[in-house]
Amino acid sequence: MELSPSIWLGVIAAVGLDWLLIRWLRRKRLTRASPGEVRVLGQPSPALTWLKQRQAALNARLASLRLGQADSGARLRAELRGAPLAPTAGTSPGGAPEPARPSEGPIEVESAADPAPTQPLPAQVAAFLIVAGVLIVFGTQWARWRTPGSSWSDIALTLGGMALFLLGVRLSSNEAAGRWLFRPLTWLGSRLRVSTSQVLCLALSPLLTVLATAAAGFAPEMRNPGVAIAAWAAAIGLAVYGGWRPGEKPLSIPRDALAWALALSLVALAVRAVALGSLPDTLSGDEGASGLDSAAFVRGARDNPFVASWQSWPALHPALNAVSVALFGQSMAALRLPSAVAGALTVGVLYLAARAMFGLRAAWVAAAYLIVSALHVQWSRTALNNIWDGLVYTLTLGALWYGWQTGRRQMFLLAGLAWGFCLYFYASARALVILVPLVIAVIGWLDRPRLRRSLPDLVAMGAVAFAVVWPIAWFFLNYWELFLGPMKLVSVLGPWLEFNVRQSGQPAWLILLRQLGLGLQAYTFTPLIGWLPDTILLTPAAAALFLLGVALLVSRRREARAWVPLLWLLTFSLVAAFSVNTPQHWRFIGVLPACALVVGFGADQVLALAGRLWRPLARLAGPLALALTAVMGAAEARVFWDYNFHFDNAGYGAATATRLGNYLRAKSGDWQVAYYGWPRLGWGSIPSLQYLAPHVTGYDMTLPDGSLNDVTLTSDRLVFVFLTAQVERLDEVRAQYPGGRTLRETWPYEDKLLYWLYEYDAAAAR
Repeated sequence: MELSPSIWLGVIAAVGLDWLLIRWLRRKRLTRASPGEVRVLGQPSPALTWLKQRQAALNARLASLRLGQADSGARLRAELRGAPLAPTAGTSPGGAPEPARPSEGPIEVESAADPAPTQPLPAQVAAFLIVAGVLIVFGTQWARWRTPGSSWSDIALTLGGMALFLLGVRLSSNEAAGRWLFRPLTWLGSRLRVSTSQVLCLALSPLLTVLATAAAGFAPEMRNPGVAIAAWAAAIGLAVYGGWRPGEKPLSIPRDALAWALALSLVALAVRAVALGSLPDTLSGDEGASGLDSAAFVRGARDNPFVASWQSWPALHPALNAVSVALFGQSMAALRLPSAVAGALTVGVLYLAARAMFGLRAAWVAAAYLIVSALHVQWSRTALNNIWDGLVYTLTLGALWYGWQTGRRQMFLLAGLAWGFCLYFYASARALVILVPLVIAVIGWLDRPRLRRSLPDLVAMGAVAFAVVWPIAWFFLNYWELFLGPMKLVSVLGPWLEFNVRQSGQPAWLILLRQLGLGLQAYTFTPLIGWLPDTILLTPAAAALFLLGVALLVSRRREARAWVPLLWLLTFSLVAAFSVNTPQHWRFIGVLPACALVVGFGADQVLALAGRLWRPLARLAGPLALALTAVMGAAEARVFWDYNFHFDNAGYGAATATRLGNYLRAKSGDWQVAYYGWPRLGWGSIPSLQYLAPHVTGYDMTLPDGSLNDVTLTSDRLVFVFLTAQVERLDEVRAQYPGGRTLRETWPYEDKLLYWLYEYDAAAAR
């Protein structure tokens, strides 16, 4: 048989690598050759041994194929002669087909036999260990290059990499020495239903995750960005590959489902992205602070997404926003665009999850309602991390349930991938750390045989989640106060509870029970705090369908699908109950997909029941569902309109900073701002102004006590800004800098004055 040029090149490369390895080892005594082992210059060659075994396996496969073709020819000739045929696989000896195994659950389970565990080749294991050891040692040393000092993780990674390297070298020269390793690899592979090489990948993934954490460090700037990002991506990739079940067919989602999910996401994106820079028309201080962090990522002043940023929130969110800011400029629209994309993607994922869980009609209503949900649209237009929680929840729980029902390992891996991001965004997503095991425990109790079958899938899911979450988890474990900081500020446990016990004279448990009641009533009874006054989370038609859907889900508590939205809703009620100012509207953003899911289920069941009771209504189910969606959409649109055009949703400081920032964006960098704001607002007190006009230099002309500050203005192009408490100084400035232009900026709500502005250009004044 002729060898192709690529095989010859592989042989030459293997011989060269083996020769270098032999020269490095400088063995003094030879070991006895094992059967089938290839030796070069008296030393074992792992690469050539692997090539020889690979060729032998290929020859055996070709021989079996020829045998199968010969057997098929013999059977065909026998059939033509009328001779009886031997029974084939899938038939009984009498020729009758074997009965098919019934599928389990509402979704058809792919009945593919698990692959038999494969015995690892010594050369493969040795090569894997050598490469892994080299990568870890090189990566660790490269990560700490030009970094003073060292940590225990650096030392542990270096020693671990050296140990893997030496173990690989040992196995490459002595096959018998690796028997203690091959047996547990084979055992784990059979239990996890993967090959032994995949077990090695699963074992290496945590090491690379730790390497990524060490290379990133705890500072705003990573110790070595290349090593950190590459190691993190490789760890996730190895975990996914290691958990992938061999022989499992790729998930085949119907094309129409994917097409409609994409179409609904695009419609949702249009609703969320149109006029993104002017609706809302004010950039809040929190958005401005997040925007300054994103601008720092763009400038290269920080590059570590695995640490905390402003107000102790993880830095991954401003890092994602930085991509949009780098592409489209430092504007309000660019800063908000990732949130709009996240909100739109949530709609598409919800459609797929609801379609698999409750059917096509429920999916349509759920997705349509989430598209027009006023609260979801509002926060999809806000450059904060709250909106990402809904996407993480929907993708995690939807993929977990689908994997549970179908037994597909791919969906468990997707659930693990999404679950790993639960610590990277808003605090409400952290509840997934508890919610996911709780969902598994409840649905596992309902179907314990399926739980036992799914244990390998759950282990694979956990491995992927660990690879994703460990860098930020390790940071928070070292800076625990930063993890608890945002939650301590709003927790009822502590001074708030002590104060209310003293004020009311009631026991603590009764106050907490009342808080839980407020959290449960937030969906349909209690108006949200910080939202449009006297407005409940769900509008009337949606609230009615939601309550009916909850009642039906409780009545079907024996079904696993009922517990996913119920536990999701209960989790957010508990989060709200243990937070002050219950129910604060921004703490419910992550549960809006669950509300839409229950609304869709309630609408589907009500229409189905009406069709059974009165047959003519069955033919009108589609138009009725559309009418219900239109009614809910009109109510949500009215709430959104009133909140943005008839309600002060920003405040004086944010409105002043946004309008002044947009005005200064058009100015060149040689303009200076003389800012008369204290004692109300200082130049740097609202981050929105610094985000929108970073190129302009400003000075506080007044001190916090109201007295004048001693500042010398050096530019011939000046902008004087006077807030309401400092308007009397305008005449003094006009007299000192004559020939300028005076502007007045008002607040659209009640036509209140925001500030006076005096623009002076020395060249134009002459």
